[in-house]
Amino acid sequence: VEAFYDLGIMLLNGDGVPRNPLEAVRHFRQAANAGVDAAHNGLGALYLNPQHLIAATVDASVDDREAIMQEFGMKPNKTAAMYHFQQAKNSDAMYSLGNLYREGYTLVGMDMSPRRFERALESYARS
Repeated sequence: VEAFYDLGIMLLNGDGVPRNPLEAVRHFRQAANAGVDAAHNGLGALYLNPQHLIAATVDASVDDREAIMQEFGMKPNKTAAMYHFQQAKNSDAMYSLGNLYREGYTLVGMDMSPRRFERALESYARS
């Protein structure tokens, strides 16, 4: 199952295969649905920084580019990123999740209370 994630990385970067970001995302999702932490972390990172994915669409077909734009948009989707980081539970994901908590993001909206720092510290401690 982790091979789906590895293939997704290869497709995203064009490592030994033609670059295909849409197919890469499909493989990330397949691995994430099977519980591969790295795949959740990768999806979280793409939702947090969709420009990396959009840059990979230079050689993509117009339909693939539009599908990526529809799914990920131009701006970070921090709620989707948080969801995937929480699912991943690996150290990289917990660190990224802590950063989002520190900024006041939650899955249900913004929380600028001091509690956001406690949540951030809890996530950092798990990283």
